[in-house]
Amino acid sequence: MGPAFWGLLGAVPVTWLLYEASKKNATGDEPYLTQLMRKLDYLQEVNKERNILHAQLTEQAAADRILFAHSEVAPQRRRVSVSNLETINGYSPHNVQPGWGSINLEKLVAHVKQENEEQERKNVERMQRRLAEEVAKK
Repeated sequence: MGPAFWGLLGAVPVTWLLYEASKKNATGDEPYLTQLMRKLDYLQEVNKERNILHAQLTEQAAADRILFAHSEVAPQRRRVSVSNLETINGYSPHNVQPGWGSINLEKLVAHVKQENEEQERKNVERMQRRLAEEVAKK
């Protein structure tokens, strides 16, 4: 007698119990399973209230963010170093809105090159100072 037999043997009474629980009572009341489900209906109302409150709080947070973003004491602009300039203008040339086509990036390239040269110069000076300090120690 394999597991399929015992599974079938157990499924028959379980199916009968579910059928009996889903029938109306002799008094005409709702089935027992329906009564159990009705007891959990309040959870839907709780979830609706939570969702409404969450939506209101999210809207308020968005309004506050816009308010602070446009205030006089706006946070400092963050500096993003561009190490790969091709990524700025790298997008599909198809379906481009008017005015958003390829732009001239020569000023940006010159600015980034100047920053890189200045940083390289500072690094060289720092290395020379360290080398001079090490030579002086010996």
